[in-house]
Amino acid sequence: MGVFAPLCAIVVNFHGIAYRGGMNAGSAIEIPVRVEASPEVVARALDLVRTFSECFWFWHPEATVRFTDDVKLVIEHLREYGDKKAWAAAADLQRSL
Repeated sequence: MGVFAPLCAIVVNFHGIAYRGGMNAGSAIEIPVRVEASPEVVARALDLVRTFSECFWFWHPEATVRFTDDVKLVIEHLREYGDKKAWAAAADLQRSL
């Protein structure tokens, strides 16, 4: 699935960061399909966000976990900012994907 972009299009990646893409008029942007996470994995990830709130200082109160890349973001922040318990929880969540 491709979308044609104009010269120097502004592109937004999945983390919401915009950057200027230096593309030709004929260049195609591939948009990967986002895979929904299972309800059990979503519930576990949201529980971990609440339990280890110090790892999610950037998390908006109304933000949700819906896709596997959202779950991977939870795992990444548990590992980066968490203690030993957070690391163990991240490993458990990773196995459930």
